Amino acid sequence: MELLIGISREARLRVIELGKNWNHFLILGCILLLGGVLAITLPLMTRYDADQVIGWTFLVCGFFQLFQALRVHGSTTFRWWLVFGTLLVLLAIAVLRNPLENFSTVHVVAGLLACLGLLKIIYAYRLRPAREWSWLLLSGLMSLVLAALLATHLLPADLKLSLLLAVELISAGLCLTLIGWGFNTMNERLIKQVI
Repeated sequence: MELLIGISREARLRVIELGKNWNHFLILGCILLLGGVLAITLPLMTRYDADQVIGWTFLVCGFFQLFQALRVHGSTTFRWWLVFGTLLVLLAIAVLRNPLENFSTVHVVAGLLACLGLLKIIYAYRLRPAREWSWLLLSGLMSLVLAALLATHLLPADLKLSLLLAVELISAGLCLTLIGWGFNTMNERLIKQVI
């Protein structure tokens, strides 16, 4: 296993375990990408509300994460996927409640987005032996920047929430797709080394 030389046995097993679930990252990334693109394009072409698209996308991804957590119950990733899924469902509920009607709800969304960003950064540190950790770190930093922009009043309120959350969906989707693709190619290289 030349790809994983120089790292501890525990880290090596963690990377291999995550690599087995490469399709989870790929599916989740594609859902987020599609939701982000729809959140930007649908309001331009129709009168459909972008916040609804964003909220439902977060909700689908949250339930997908929770389903995945139950599927890998007993593994080291169970708790992480459970927390990610719960946070995404809470974010979806906050967005679907129409935060523009209530100023404090915008701050709740910003706080949840900041928590999601911090969680991504912490989880990226756990992935660090794998090359794909940098994508998750980038996604976490992007979430923190977007949360800070959402909490400040630099953009008009009606544009700010939907635009920033659509950017979050696209950036997180792109990063998760790249992580999934990277784990898939890593698995192929590991299999070739074993054979």
